[in-house]
Amino acid sequence: MKPKAIALVAGLAFLSVRAQADADFFGRRLVPMDQEHPVQPWTQVTHGIAVDLGAGGGQAYLAHPPGAVRATILLVHDASGLTNQMKAKADDLAELGYAVLAIDLYRGRAAMVGNGPGSARTAIDPVDADRIEKAGIAYLAVQYPHAKLGVMGWSMGANFALQAALLSPHTVKAVVMYYGVPMTDTERLRTLRAPVLGIWAKEDRSITPDTVAAFDRTLTAAGVEHDFHSYDADHGFADPSRADAASAAAGDANDLVEQFLGAHLL
Repeated sequence: MKPKAIALVAGLAFLSVRAQADADFFGRRLVPMDQEHPVQPWTQVTHGIAVDLGAGGGQAYLAHPPGAVRATILLVHDASGLTNQMKAKADDLAELGYAVLAIDLYRGRAAMVGNGPGSARTAIDPVDADRIEKAGIAYLAVQYPHAKLGVMGWSMGANFALQAALLSPHTVKAVVMYYGVPMTDTERLRTLRAPVLGIWAKEDRSITPDTVAAFDRTLTAAGVEHDFHSYDADHGFADPSRADAASAAAGDANDLVEQFLGAHLL
């Protein structure tokens, strides 16, 4: 092999290893929708369909139960975007009798992790996110008018899931938050009518146990029914897009979520 070719191969190998290390560090997929991350070998076979929510809502993924629809869920992805793993989570919930609509807050754009300009947290316009969530809730309400509706999100998506419940307080009947950033506006939370299940990580360095305890007190002051559970794990431990989402803590949290949804939606 010629020296230039050897150098090129070595360079590509280095980039591949570096990309894998970055992916391992963040513990999550970095691309949305149908794109496959080039350095993460596992894939998920999904069974739902793509639906168009119109100009306001863009594209979404709908997982339909094998039998009758017992209730509906609006699923909000984490910073990784609408990955195949997130779609597979929608499929799993559909097996329990839910029609699950997984929205895409990135509108098909590649997800980026970080806190600087152009990062995942700054790439989403809150007004546009509200528009997408409203479109998703309206779609479920029209398609399944007699079914109760819940919202669920992970990390960044948990914040937007709570926001969706605040946007549609008379429609949303249950909220599941996996380690989202707590809201501190007591007066605004007073408008929330749905009960909240919070899943938290004790080793989370950004959303600390003290922060969770403060959110607990805020919800209590606002008169919001809620139930919190914390695990000896780090932030993101139950993200569907993580390779370790099958851990004991994630499994226990998922069981609690299924029980909570069943109690308030079915």
